[in-house]
Amino acid sequence: MKKQVILTVLLICCLAIMLKADIYLFTAEGHISYSTDRGVNWAWMNDKAPYSNVCDIAQDSDGNIFLLSQTGELMRSTDGCQSWTTVSTVSMVKCNALWIVSNADIFVMTEQGDVARSTNGGTSFNWVGSTGASDMVDLIASDGLFGFTNSGDVFRSTDNGANWSQVGAISQVGIVGATPTATGLFAITEEGDLTSSFDDGATWNFISTLSQIGVMGLTNAHDTLFATTMEGDIARSDDGTSWSWVGTASQVYIEGIGSDEMSELAIEEIAVTLEAVPEGIRLRFTLYSSQHTVITWRVERQEGDGERGFLASVSGERNTYLDVEVEENVKYSYWFTAHFNDGDEKEVGPFVITYPVFSPNNVSIYRIFPHPVQNEFYLVVGSPQQESAEINLYNATGRLIERLWSGELHKGYNRLSFDVCEHNFKIGIYFICLKTESVSLFHKITVVR
Repeated sequence: MKKQVILTVLLICCLAIMLKADIYLFTAEGHISYSTDRGVNWAWMNDKAPYSNVCDIAQDSDGNIFLLSQTGELMRSTDGCQSWTTVSTVSMVKCNALWIVSNADIFVMTEQGDVARSTNGGTSFNWVGSTGASDMVDLIASDGLFGFTNSGDVFRSTDNGANWSQVGAISQVGIVGATPTATGLFAITEEGDLTSSFDDGATWNFISTLSQIGVMGLTNAHDTLFATTMEGDIARSDDGTSWSWVGTASQVYIEGIGSDEMSELAIEEIAVTLEAVPEGIRLRFTLYSSQHTVITWRVERQEGDGERGFLASVSGERNTYLDVEVEENVKYSYWFTAHFNDGDEKEVGPFVITYPVFSPNNVSIYRIFPHPVQNEFYLVVGSPQQESAEINLYNATGRLIERLWSGELHKGYNRLSFDVCEHNFKIGIYFICLKTESVSLFHKITVVR
C-alpha cells in the first residue's frame, strides 16, 4: 500500500490480520492469499478482485472484507474473498490507506493527505479534511485518527478527519506502516526499525530491528505484532522487543498492511450541536463509543471574551441542556467533558454560537417550561416591539390570585422566571394572563409536587 514500486511481476501489496487469527495477503492485481495458522502456511484464492492497483485491505465486525484501489474503487467480499462487489468509487486520486471504524464508518486517505469518510458502510464518501502533508503512507485509528508520513511525521485528528495537527515525529525515516494495540501505537520502517508511542503519538521510542531489511508491513492481531518483508517473510512478536520468523508467502514485493482490530479500537466521538431558540441556546451532546459509558457530563461556558466557567453538570443518561441565561448578539463558547464509567474523561470544545435577535410577528406566550410546573419555571413571551405588560395568575375558577410581574417587554422573546415557592402556588390548575395595551392572552399551567 505504502511504497509505490513499478514491476512486471505479481506484486503482493498488503498483509492484514483478520478475525479468527487469519492473515490475508493481497497483490496489486487483486490476488488474495491467506493463512489460518498465524502466518506459518499460506494458500492462494482462485479468483482475484475485479480491479488492479489494490492498495489496502480491511475487515468489518461482520467479517466482510474490503479492498481499496489506488484509483478509489472500494470492493467488498461477504464470502471470504470468494467473490467481490464494487461498493463505490472514492473521487480522490492516489488513494493508499483504508480504515474501518465501524460497519458504517469507513475512512480513506490519499498520498497527498486528503481524507474521505463514509457513514453508510462505503456506499458513498465525502471529503472531510486534509493532513496538509504530501507523503502519507498509512492511516490508523486509536483514540482518534492517526496519519503517518514516509518521513516520520505523525498527524492526529480527534474530529473524524476534519482537522489535523502534527502531534509528533519519528526519528527513523522510511516509515511504511503503523498499527494500534491496546497499549499504544507502533510504526515500522523499510529497514525494519520498530518504534512505539504510548502518549497518543507525541513521543516515539526505538524498540527493535528485524533481522531482515525490506520490511513492508506491520499489523497486530489480539495484541500480537506481525511484520512482513518485501519477499513475503512473516515475523511475529508479542511486544516488539524480539521477533521470530514464522513462515513465508511464495511471492515478493509486499507493499502494505491492514488489521482486524479496527472494530475493537473504534474512535470515540462526542457529537455536539448548538441551536438558538426563543427559550435560549439548546445544547445537545452525545457520545458514540463501544468502549465507554458516560456517568456525568460537565458543561462549561464562556460569554464573549470573558472567563470560562462551570455551567452545569448533567446526568449521563441525558444528552441535552437548555442555557436560558443568554443575551441577544452575544457570542457564547461551550466545552463538554464526558466522565466515563472507568474513571477516564474526554473533553471537546469550544463550540461557538452567537445568540441572534428573534422578531415575533405578534404578542404571544411562546412557551412555559418545564411543564408541568414543580419548582422554578420560565415563561417565554414574544413581542414585535417594546411595550408595557403585566402577568397575572388566576385559579381554575377565574379568581385573581396575584400579579406575578409587570414591566417592559423588549422586542423579541422575553424569558421571565418564577419560583413556585415565592408565590401563592399550590398543587392544581392555574391560568396565566399576559396583558398589554392591545391583547390579553391566557395560558393554562399545572402545578405538581
